[in-house]
Amino acid sequence: MTNLSTLWQQTSQALSSEHFERAFELLERGFRSARSQERARIALWAAELHGLYGETGAEDGLHYLHMALDQDPAIGQDPLYRALHAELASYLPEQGSGFQPREAALEVLQAVSDTPARFHAACALLNLGALPEALGALEKLDWQSLDPYLRWRYFSWLGGALEQSNRLEDAATAYGRAADLAPGVQRASMLQEQAAVLLSLEQASVASELLDRAWLLYYGNEDAYHLANWHYLKAQALLALGRPEEAAAQITTADDLEGSIEESSYGVQLVYGQTLMALGQPAEAAERFARAVRLASSVDRPYALHELGVAHLDADAPVEAREALLQALQDDEYPFLAEVYADLAEAEYRLGRLAEAEASATYALNQGATVAASLILGAVAFDYYHLGEALEHYTRVAEHAAPGSREWITAQQMLADVLAQDGFRDPARILEHAQAALEHTDAQDEWYTTLQGYVDRAMELLRAPGKRTLN
Repeated sequence: MTNLSTLWQQTSQALSSEHFERAFELLERGFRSARSQERARIALWAAELHGLYGETGAEDGLHYLHMALDQDPAIGQDPLYRALHAELASYLPEQGSGFQPREAALEVLQAVSDTPARFHAACALLNLGALPEALGALEKLDWQSLDPYLRWRYFSWLGGALEQSNRLEDAATAYGRAADLAPGVQRASMLQEQAAVLLSLEQASVASELLDRAWLLYYGNEDAYHLANWHYLKAQALLALGRPEEAAAQITTADDLEGSIEESSYGVQLVYGQTLMALGQPAEAAERFARAVRLASSVDRPYALHELGVAHLDADAPVEAREALLQALQDDEYPFLAEVYADLAEAEYRLGRLAEAEASATYALNQGATVAASLILGAVAFDYYHLGEALEHYTRVAEHAAPGSREWITAQQMLADVLAQDGFRDPARILEHAQAALEHTDAQDEWYTTLQGYVDRAMELLRAPGKRTLN
């Protein structure tokens, strides 16, 4: 005969330290000496343990549920059994047994007050994409009544639900709570989840500090998957902090680690490409973005294609850029379509397709890509020698672009150039734009001599008789 209360207390203590082997050993030993009804309960606990592995443990977990049912058919009405059945089945929708995990999970939430059962039901709903119902259930749950080994997992699932709901600040807080409650390497994993959300919130410095804390917890752990994820996130943080050389070392390590387990990921290839772009290596970046496109989900694919198109533009490969950008435009849900049209306009312009470039840029401008679209519209107008239109477009760039940015400098250069081509009728304005551009133009740049010539000529005209005297 087995004392179930004592057995579960010992098992729960083992799980609190993530000692899964010890927990399974306890349950197996208890199962051998137990009676039928006791065996049903022990098999149910074994199913829950397998469920903690997620998708990889789902089949074994369902096997133990069937074993529990064989030992005691009445356990099929137990709230924990029903919730676990829903959660484990939610990982394996292709099995098609006729069981409806979504309906089962909702029934548990509506009919029972058992906290562990409600937790597993909420997890099932989140797996099945029922985000509002899952998040509502998790937020109402009394997490403190859960066993310690479930408490950090509760905040992990809550963080995931909040992240999917785009409540990123709340998600970061939830992952932080999970890290506080989780043991060892699991704490490192939660710190990494928190860091990833903070990177989305553009808090790279804080994210980097959290990753440094997580790194200390990996001492002696050789899990290539989790280490690859750490290096990937660290690369993102360093890149956001303007340290691309250090980011390159981290993303290279992440790529090598993924290679060691033959599991290349979209995210690593994308960040690898972004790092190479920051290092001024667009051709090499394009190779990485092309890999990211092949690995991307349907949601991520247009983003990777957009990055690929921009890399090809920077590598002076407008044909390839146009191809990638046209593919990105096939997804009407992509949130940066205006920017894609602006980049497509640049590709068309470089290919000498001025009418197509003007049409794409006009659409992009109307959709809100003010700076990028106006640069192309200014270039097309200048090529047609429509100087008034060119002035209008480049003035718009100068007003909207960040001072000192590449776009702003280009606008200042072109404003000076257009006004000069218009016969130096406004030397004071030419002087203003040329001097502004010169402050950010390298002396070795061919623009430098041109701009200096405009400055000299403008000052000469302003000093001429009948003009005001310069200070």
